[in-house]
Amino acid sequence: MDAIGIEIDEPSENNGMIYDSLILVKYGKWFDFQASVNIKLKEGKSGGIAFRIQDEFNFYALELKQNLLSLYLIKSGVHTLLTKFKNSSIQSNTWYKLLVICKLRNIEITVYSNSNEIASLSAINSSITAGSIGVFSSHSTFAFDSLNIKSFPCSSSKSNYLSQTSPSFQANYSSQ
Repeated sequence: MDAIGIEIDEPSENNGMIYDSLILVKYGKWFDFQASVNIKLKEGKSGGIAFRIQDEFNFYALELKQNLLSLYLIKSGVHTLLTKFKNSSIQSNTWYKLLVICKLRNIEITVYSNSNEIASLSAINSSITAGSIGVFSSHSTFAFDSLNIKSFPCSSSKSNYLSQTSPSFQANYSSQ
């Protein structure tokens, strides 16, 4: 783990997970938030942003791979596809900006290429309501930059006090 609280989960053999490597903002816990990251994948590989991470068996994953964008719920290690979007403009070796907005049980996803929206997804799911955020890859090397996380005031009056302690995070890397 480095000084800003990023932890790298090393690949493990046949772990059955959606990722081989996960870079996690370890000391953050977000309820309602907006997160974005720029990501570039290698040919035929996948990666994306994981959010509301409780542990390695409980989180949401937005997976980007050639021609396909998928949103998964991983609960007790079981993968459930919540929604997907096929788009032939999603290609390897291209930078994409992934934007995730979570408010209560609403999950909104937008993907941009060169500042143009190329895909959007939405889902309603309340299985996991808070957690950390990170980026992941599956069987590949990938590049990411400009991970930004912004907290929103919690939408529920019951959990309003928690929004006071929800951190913001920004990291910019030179990685290509």
